[in-house]
Amino acid sequence: MQGFKFGITDTGLSTVGDEVNLNDDGVGLRMQGQADRWTNFEASNSVSNGVLIDNCNDDCSATDFYSHNNGTNGALVLSSRRPKLDLFTTTDNMVDGVHIGCSPEQDQAQVDGQACKNSHVIVVDGFAGAGVGMSPFGPNVGSGIVLATSEATSRDQVSLVQAMGNTVDLFDMTANCGDNPYNLWFDNAYETSEAGTTSPAACILLSITL
Repeated sequence: MQGFKFGITDTGLSTVGDEVNLNDDGVGLRMQGQADRWTNFEASNSVSNGVLIDNCNDDCSATDFYSHNNGTNGALVLSSRRPKLDLFTTTDNMVDGVHIGCSPEQDQAQVDGQACKNSHVIVVDGFAGAGVGMSPFGPNVGSGIVLATSEATSRDQVSLVQAMGNTVDLFDMTANCGDNPYNLWFDNAYETSEAGTTSPAACILLSITL
């Protein structure tokens, strides 16, 4: 798929997709509604996001994908319940590797980020940026993984992720991570982390001391 506003838009019921290349679109893959799973795909050189999951209300999943060299994020998740990103590689994106939620300073149309708040997002078993064994992949210009201020009580989970070489590798903008009902970060490998304005973040737990 190449040259479209959305390479693929999936708004179906329990739909699945496999083995596609999404290059040079406005957005590579967009999942909404009750779409189920897309796997084994590449999204690159999109004008904005390689993967966009928005208003997905039934465990949407993007798995085993490579999202790189996109104009904003490798993957963006908004206004969704229990979505999952796993077995992913997000590198060389102009903003973040994976961005969950939004913040008023990023989108003035949102009020306190509530219009884009997610619930129970799972980001697991992936790579965001450069790092050990990642050559020739490069870092994302912004952060590797970001949970925005809309996610203050979303109970999102980030685990088994290697994020290195980004401006901030793992960034929880809410400053309250680590305990229920806040976001959980554990078993991740990274060089830099931040929670709110605190760096390094004690609530973002390392699996490996680098």
